[in-house]
Amino acid sequence: MSLLNAGIAVFSLIVMPLTGQTNINQTNIIDTVLTVEEISCEAHYMYAIAEGVNIRNAPNLESTILDQTLLNTQFEVVGEYNGWSMITTEDGYAYISSQYLSDIPVGNRWNILLNESEKDLLARIVMLESGNQSDKGQQAVVEVIFNRIYSDEWPDTLYDVLSQKRQFSTWKNRNSKRAIPTEQVKRNIELVLSGKTDILPMDTVYFSRGGENSRVERIIGDHVFCNR
Repeated sequence: MSLLNAGIAVFSLIVMPLTGQTNINQTNIIDTVLTVEEISCEAHYMYAIAEGVNIRNAPNLESTILDQTLLNTQFEVVGEYNGWSMITTEDGYAYISSQYLSDIPVGNRWNILLNESEKDLLARIVMLESGNQSDKGQQAVVEVIFNRIYSDEWPDTLYDVLSQKRQFSTWKNRNSKRAIPTEQVKRNIELVLSGKTDILPMDTVYFSRGGENSRVERIIGDHVFCNR
């Protein structure tokens, strides 16, 4: 969709609830926009800075709740009006209160930001590696993976770290039914991404059932976490 078309869609969906009209032609849209302030049609990306914020089907608190945000979820914002941001979704358009969006995601100590595809890949591996472990155990597995991405001794991307030979044996099963992540796994990944966990030092780059070496940092559930 071009910015012009996106802008027209913004104006149509915003103006219609205010005017009560069911059909608005382009002339009416333009006339109305000239009298409305704080509206933009330039598409840009923003991040949710809080979890559980309602995503609504119209820019008001009485409208239907469609979903809720996860921390640091990236949204394409195509319009803003009276404190509400209009976002694109798979089903069309929706609205989030602008105060819960930011141009900068909530940070973590690795300065790692993942897109939705990368989050799904990570969730599948974490599910296979620690789906039966506690919240802390799952979060620690994510921290080890992030420690590797951050380290100069390991690859720099999530894909390369997870697919590295002789490292994650679960890689070959990432598309299996057993790899479908639970809500618990997804939630724990978001907690690590948002910087809300601090379980292991940056030097902890191994986890296994028996321990990779004698430099044991911590034992959590079934896993022994070791430093390099």
